[in-house]
Amino acid sequence: MKTLDANKLIVEFMGATLYADTPEGKWYNGIEPYPHPMHESAIEHHTSWDWLMPVVEKIENLNLGTIEADYIPGCASELINANVQFRISYNETTIDLFGDMDVWEGWMSFTKFKTKMESVYNAVVEFIKWYNDRNSPNAVNPDKK
Repeated sequence: MKTLDANKLIVEFMGATLYADTPEGKWYNGIEPYPHPMHESAIEHHTSWDWLMPVVEKIENLNLGTIEADYIPGCASELINANVQFRISYNETTIDLFGDMDVWEGWMSFTKFKTKMESVYNAVVEFIKWYNDRNSPNAVNPDKK
């Protein structure tokens, strides 16, 4: 996925809506940390911790409900009241999936990146793609709420 498309995916996940679609590109209403309408080329999730970390915090605060084991490859049992936690080290980011009675460590892992920011950014994008797919009206999802 191109950076521009990934950044648009992130701002939409964060609650921004399309403000205007012009010949010069799309404009979105403001989100933290930039409260004013912004052009799609001004979105900085891929270059700024100030933009990226609020996304990580939002993801970690999500309650994903119950997730059936067959919807999580490699997980042996369902996770009730599931949520995620990011583990960030030098240039590796791992997302662990937690439930009331179980933990699936290393659910998503991103290791082949040059920088910590690049690793976290890619983890965020992949999580949002999974989350959107799981929550779309057309999802083939046995644990749909």
